[in-house]
Amino acid sequence: IRGSLTSYTLMTPTIPAFQCCTACSDAVVDAYKKDGYEFVKKACCSDSTFLKDVSGLSAFQEEAAAKMEAFMEEEDDWDLEDEE
Repeated sequence: IRGSLTSYTLMTPTIPAFQCCTACSDAVVDAYKKDGYEFVKKACCSDSTFLKDVSGLSAFQEEAAAKMEAFMEEEDDWDLEDEE
């Protein structure tokens, strides 16, 4: 909830859910419904990447990093062409 002191109003901004959200993605909700407390225990006490892996965020970040690396390599190629 966001508030404005100048206009004395409140607003609740909404956006579509992120498909890899570590709190509300379908994969996380389904895993919680399936495993209950065991899921919570794993999320709190196991490897720090557990929720990222379950939600798909790890794969999303790896894909984004690969795309950024490919982009940077292309940009380097453009710089070499400019020097010629």
